Amino acid sequence: MSFLTLSPLSLNLLLNRNNNRPSLSFHVSRTCTSPPYLRHKFTFSKLRTVCSALQTNDGVSSDLCSTEPRGFVSDVRIVAVVGEGAVSPLKSASWLDVMSHTAERLKWIDDTYEMLVFTDNISESNHNVQNLQKETMELAETISEAWIRNNSDDIRKALQCLNQCSPVDQVCNYKCIASYESPILEEFSLCVLQKHNCLDLDAKIPEKPSVSPMVNFRDKVLSHEIAEDLFVGWLGNLEWSWRVVAGQNPAYDQFPCQYQLFYRGKARGSFWYEPVFQVKTLDGELVWRRRKYRVKRGKVAGTFYFSVLDNGVVSNEYWTIVDVCEDFSWALFHYSGAARVAGQSYTGAVLVSQDGEYPNEMEKDRLVSALDRCGIKEWELFDVDNCSCKDAPLGLPEGSRLHMTVMPDDCK
Repeated sequence: MSFLTLSPLSLNLLLNRNNNRPSLSFHVSRTCTSPPYLRHKFTFSKLRTVCSALQTNDGVSSDLCSTEPRGFVSDVRIVAVVGEGAVSPLKSASWLDVMSHTAERLKWIDDTYEMLVFTDNISESNHNVQNLQKETMELAETISEAWIRNNSDDIRKALQCLNQCSPVDQVCNYKCIASYESPILEEFSLCVLQKHNCLDLDAKIPEKPSVSPMVNFRDKVLSHEIAEDLFVGWLGNLEWSWRVVAGQNPAYDQFPCQYQLFYRGKARGSFWYEPVFQVKTLDGELVWRRRKYRVKRGKVAGTFYFSVLDNGVVSNEYWTIVDVCEDFSWALFHYSGAARVAGQSYTGAVLVSQDGEYPNEMEKDRLVSALDRCGIKEWELFDVDNCSCKDAPLGLPEGSRLHMTVMPDDCK
């Protein structure tokens, strides 16, 4: 067993069963074993990470990633649990002796390393050991399942795709995610990014531009109820609230066939937004995608806070109803948002209408004025392709509620 490759900060342990006799090898490296798109962005300014992997002949394997503050006495703390009386292939020495000796050898590398070795026959009276074991098992259960899925084709392809994108290229990043979207990728991102923030990122919702909502609608002062009705739009008369004509943010507004569904939920005061849209994957296939946002009222009528779990990462957004034509023929909504743990902040605006077509020429001055209030020029907008939108997965949850105060004229 060679110790020449040992270096500080994290330990990868690999336990294998061969002919019912456990064996062990290990390697210490500076970073936790990670996919490329995580590896090149890792920072260790505040945290230290210890990783281990367990594999048996029945194919069950796991990784443990423990991320803890630097406030501990030891720079690195490692816990090893070996089978009571288990024999290693190293001249039949017991695993307890092997790992205990390994703990001593680690001190040669750095005397701040601490490695604790226990057998699986831990005394129930030793509460400290029990707590340590419990914490270790919780870490294993939390992270290992998602980390194992790195062997999934979808995960591997998604990470390879993301590794080719600049961290600030939202178009490239989101296209990779949407192309390889799967429950496995969502669980992986939820664990590595959202729950443990392995990239140590913290993006904020942009404060600029500061966009004010419209004040009146049909000679009435805009209230929270009216503002929600404006979002609900054509839903009830049609299968959707609005269709997106164009948008200012290429990362989100360039997808074909975008439908917006706004509705009130069963619970009192609940409000939801579900966009339905197509994505052209990297192999050229068009697939439907649907998201579900929770919507909360802002302090000022016409402003709202949106939140969504998108492929394992939470995005929070601040939306403003900039303008809505009295006959509901078109509307302009502005948004600012951030995916905090992905390190991405963004702003944008969507021009929507009943049928996905541009407003008529008579409305141009009013539309340009609304865009100006967002700091957006008309030539910045990306037109949405609404040519082939068959079989969109629309529909609402049972018990959904729609308008309360105002609605399109032909919905009365």
